[in-house]
Amino acid sequence: MFRYDQARQVLTVGAGTIATVPDELAALSARSVCLVGSPRSLASAAGQATREALRGFDVRHEFGKIAPHAPITDTEAMARQLRDDPPDALVAVGGGSVSDTAKALSILLAEGFPLEAKCSTFTPPDVLKHVQLNQPKIPVLTIPTTLSGAEVTPGGGATDARGIKRVFWDQKVASRVVVYDPELFTDVPAELLLTTGMNGLAHCAEALYSKSASPFTDALAAEGARRFAETLPRIGGATGPLPVDLLEDALTAAAIGGLVISNARVGLHHAVCHVLGAAYGVPHGVANSVMLPYVLEYNHDHTEAKQAILARALGEGLGETGSAAVLAATVQRRAGVPRTLADTGLAEPDLDRVAGEVMQDRGLFFNPKRVPDAGAVLGVLRHAWTGTVTGAA
Repeated sequence: MFRYDQARQVLTVGAGTIATVPDELAALSARSVCLVGSPRSLASAAGQATREALRGFDVRHEFGKIAPHAPITDTEAMARQLRDDPPDALVAVGGGSVSDTAKALSILLAEGFPLEAKCSTFTPPDVLKHVQLNQPKIPVLTIPTTLSGAEVTPGGGATDARGIKRVFWDQKVASRVVVYDPELFTDVPAELLLTTGMNGLAHCAEALYSKSASPFTDALAAEGARRFAETLPRIGGATGPLPVDLLEDALTAAAIGGLVISNARVGLHHAVCHVLGAAYGVPHGVANSVMLPYVLEYNHDHTEAKQAILARALGEGLGETGSAAVLAATVQRRAGVPRTLADTGLAEPDLDRVAGEVMQDRGLFFNPKRVPDAGAVLGVLRHAWTGTVTGAA
C-alpha cells in the first residue's frame, strides 16, 4: 500500500518559455502580483526577463533582498506589508530560498502568524507531527535560477531565530506554474548550477529509499539521477557558454527531482544539510555536494536493492559501473564540486555540535536506517571531513 499526491501544477520547459508568463498568470486570474527574489536573481537575465513579462500587470509589491535559508523574521516582516493589500499571485525568481519564501508568504497570508506554528515538529527518534493547513492559498508562479527543484515541492524550509531549519508542508503552496527557460541561465555561474544540481541529485537518491517511497517515485528518482549524472559532469567540464540543450536537460532533471520529493521525503542527508546551512552558513548546494556519498554508505546495509537501482541509473549517466556511493563520488569529482566538509569552511571542532543538532531534524523520521544517536551522525560527518568513501556495494 502507498499514497501518491499530485499537486495542481504546470511545468514548462524549453527555450523562450518565459513568454508564457502573462498567459499563465491570466489563467490564474491574477492582475496584481508581488515579485520576490534575491539581489542576484532579480539583477540576472531571468530577473530582467521576468520584469518584461510582467509589464502588463500591477506589480504592487517587490521584495528583492531574500536572504539565504529564508529567515523567518524576514518573511514575517514581508507578510505584514502584504496582508492589508494582498496580491492575486506571488512571482518568485531565484533558487530554493526565494521559492521557500514565496511559499511561506502564501501560508502566512492565508493562515495567519506566526510561521513557526505552521511548521512540523519532530521529537526524536520517531514522532513527527504535521500541521494541517486548510485555507485557500495565493498561487505562486516561479522562474527558477538554480537546479535545486525546490520550486516544484509543496514544502519549504525557514530558519528560526536560533538558527534551526523549520519545515512546513501544504500541497496548496506548491508553485502552480514553474517556468524552466534555459535561455535565462546564460549568466548563472556554473558553480551555482553544479552545487544546486547535486542537491537535485540528492533528492533523487534519498527518495529512492525514503520510508515514503512508492513505485511512482522510484521511477522518477532513477530517471532524475541518470539525467543529473549525465549533465553535471558536462557542465563542470565546459569551457565556454553552456549549450541550451544541455541546460534544458539539466533543468528537466531538476524538475524531476522536485516531483520526486513532493512524495518521497528526504532523510539523513538533508537533515545534515539543513543544520550545516541554517546554523553554520554553509550554502545548501555546497552541503549537498559534499554529503551524498557518505550518507549513501551509512544507509547501504538497509537499502541495498534501492541503491542498486541508483547505481544503475548513475552508471548509465556516467558510462561507468560501481556502487551508488562510488558513482556519486565520481559525479562529485567530474563536476568539480566540493567533496569534503573540510572544503566548506566548517571548523572541525564543530562536527560534534552539528551531529547533536542533526538529531532534531525531521529528516531522521524518513531515513530507512535508524539513527540512534549523535554518535552515528558524527561517524558520517568524520567520513565527510576526510573524504573517505569505502566503496560499499
